[in-house]
Amino acid sequence: MCVVSAEIDNEKFWKYPFKAIRSIKAMTEFTILDTSPMAIPTGGGHPIRTSRKTRLADMEVVRNADFGVNDTRLQTICHLGTLLHVGDSALGYDLTSAVFNDNDLEPLQQAGITLPDVILVKKQYPRRLQKRTRNWKLKKMEGVEQAPLRPQELAQQEEDYEQFLNDVEEDQLLREQINVYKDDTTITKKEMDGMEVEEDDAPIIPLHELLDDLHMETTANDSQVLTADQANQIPAWELEEL
Repeated sequence: MCVVSAEIDNEKFWKYPFKAIRSIKAMTEFTILDTSPMAIPTGGGHPIRTSRKTRLADMEVVRNADFGVNDTRLQTICHLGTLLHVGDSALGYDLTSAVFNDNDLEPLQQAGITLPDVILVKKQYPRRLQKRTRNWKLKKMEGVEQAPLRPQELAQQEEDYEQFLNDVEEDQLLREQINVYKDDTTITKKEMDGMEVEEDDAPIIPLHELLDDLHMETTANDSQVLTADQANQIPAWELEEL
């Protein structure tokens, strides 16, 4: 962990693809028992902090599944030192019980890199443990047909989409590439009064970032088909209105 970020352009990404050794489905829930912020590393004499969320911290964590079962505690260095505090929940990878292919670990061993016991990825907010109502929405492409899904596949799809919506709320850079619209049907009294703060510290999308949803209503009388002679007799500005 060094909280240093790097950008890879599209050409290099597709020319030299890499394989992830763990997927999001393998993440485990942890609880933070202790955290100690570490000195901010410097590069060229300037402090390295990629965003307001990142700062190295030495943390002691426990698997949520181990509560009441054993007293196993794990140590790790996490980049979310400004977000995670004692008592918070986080999602991450438990590498102590993970099974890897030797070919996956060989490049790390050659580089002298030792995997930690735990890699924490993101903070888990209490109100996001289940589906909830939002004051915004995303639009989907119309006319795209999807093959029928089995109940289990449909449930997994809904869970993945809910996770994506959480990512949209947490990542401002991601929102800059997506059109996020107001959902007038779910505007609450708090939001109408200009209050954007909810009960916990989970990030939300500010109202000023939401786009107004356009509702286009047409009727049969709105469209007119003109003959060539009729069109020639109508001024150009009236044709534009038609």
